Amino acid sequence: MSMKTPRGMKKGVLTNVWHIPKLSRNLFSVGRFTKDVGPVIFERDGCFAEKKGLKWQLGARLGKGLFKLCMTPMMPDEANAASSKDRQGDTTSYLWHLRLGHIGHGGLDAIVKKGYGVGINMAKRE
Repeated sequence: MSMKTPRGMKKGVLTNVWHIPKLSRNLFSVGRFTKDVGPVIFERDGCFAEKKGLKWQLGARLGKGLFKLCMTPMMPDEANAASSKDRQGDTTSYLWHLRLGHIGHGGLDAIVKKGYGVGINMAKRE
């Protein structure tokens, strides 16, 4: 995702996300964001995040209690490249470990052997 912040555009990867196949919209967990990043403030015209004294808009009010996120989806390769600076130790298998709910290496091996996993590089496993 990319997001405009007080210090310019920031790119990164959302972690601990769930995939719901028939859901036509992306949902954002305010509870998880406040736990991982910091407070979220809901105001008349939108919702805002605060961290280290900086405040930026996360979403704009749509009505009926809904807010549209001010984030732009990015292609996975672009997002991974943007976040790799923050996570130098990550490998492909480690990222899949996270994406699949912290599955163990044995589980990843089984997925690769059965041909279910595409793009999982087990050779770079940590």
